[in-house]
Amino acid sequence: AMKKDLNNPFTEAVGKGNLRSSVPTVDEEPFNDDGAVLRKEDFVWSEHEFNDGEKENRRVLKGFTKEFKALAAETPEGLRNSKLLTKALDLALACVKCYELDKADAIYRRCLQECRRRGMPWDVKCLQDMATLRCKQHRQADAAELLEELARIAPPHPATFINLGTVYNQLRQYEKAESWFLQAVNLKGGIPGREDHWNLGIAKKNQGKYDEALPMLESALQEFQEHEPEHPVTIAKLHSSVGGCLHDMKRFQSAAEHYKKAYDLYLATVGSKSPLFAGAAEGVAKAKKALGEWKEAYEALLESFAVHASCDSIHTTPLFE
Repeated sequence: AMKKDLNNPFTEAVGKGNLRSSVPTVDEEPFNDDGAVLRKEDFVWSEHEFNDGEKENRRVLKGFTKEFKALAAETPEGLRNSKLLTKALDLALACVKCYELDKADAIYRRCLQECRRRGMPWDVKCLQDMATLRCKQHRQADAAELLEELARIAPPHPATFINLGTVYNQLRQYEKAESWFLQAVNLKGGIPGREDHWNLGIAKKNQGKYDEALPMLESALQEFQEHEPEHPVTIAKLHSSVGGCLHDMKRFQSAAEHYKKAYDLYLATVGSKSPLFAGAAEGVAKAKKALGEWKEAYEALLESFAVHASCDSIHTTPLFE
């Protein structure tokens, strides 16, 4: 066994978002079983943006589910068939994106054993996306355990480091989170991009280093608006991140403006029943309360509470808060 290096965040993390998905890249050798391989281009359903409003998003997901059931009916060997297993992983991640968390959980529980039997990259894909699910279920410690397993079995990869940083942020281990994000930057060549500014900005914000955090978050928001305007949900998340930093700095009016922009973007894309919308509504409520605008604060808080009380994987902590 390797001697544990306590100065290395990759080894010291054993025992304990916006998570990134992982599929094989062109320089990774895929596992070949029954003539099929795990290829990025086969993940079509989970690549859908789901930005067309709640009703349309549900219609699209229902169509994907129908396609999967038809394929399953034609596949007597079940998930031991590579094609069906691939589409199961594809559908599960699409469910995660739509916050159909119970359905996603049921699919992953059926896929995990077969993915582990096959080994890389099947197990990497399954564990990575299950960690995303666990975070959305407010099960961050379980997500960390999955990512640590992934770190043990797979070569170092920026996505794994970013996801570990995100989980540790949620576990309120902020310095450890920052160290993972920096490791991800190093693996990518040492020059932080817009996603790195976002991740590091959140870690700095959570450590109370607002003068460092706010420029990073504002830079990330501006770069995403300029280079990825076709991703309104991501831009909404960044507005919420900037709003959260401004709120902690007691700049409540500016915080309220950013939270409201996130609120409007979510309403137009994922709908009023999404936990993403609930987070923005809660931000609006906090900012309005701090400004003494009680009526607006109460109305926004009710919207947020209604989502948390009715969504999959209900968790008491968000409801209490």
